[in-house]
Amino acid sequence: MTTAERQTADRSSARTTGAPPRLRISLPGIAALAGVQRPVVSVWRTRASNYSSGARFPLPVAERGGAELFDAHEVAAWLVETGHGNNPNALGDMAAFAMAPEFVPGAATGFDRSVAGAQYE
Repeated sequence: MTTAERQTADRSSARTTGAPPRLRISLPGIAALAGVQRPVVSVWRTRASNYSSGARFPLPVAERGGAELFDAHEVAAWLVETGHGNNPNALGDMAAFAMAPEFVPGAATGFDRSVAGAQYE
């Protein structure tokens, strides 16, 4: 499945289930979350994609501005499960390094602008 197909499937799933889209994380964000230099993440992607076990590095789920984005929860779980990086609390810290996905019309976002939006306009 291509990145575009995964992104479309994710949006479709969010619309039908009412679940908010999952947080996204970039390669530099993964490096910061794991407490490593950015090139280390590229090495993990290359080496972990060759494993026949279940320890494969997560695939990108979206693209923004030409940069691949990954499901932040999948990446954090992979870091914890495999012991990669220097942050054993990656699952707890992932939101600090992730970004919200592009707004999907009709998907629940967990943010009610009618309640909170007026104070920020």
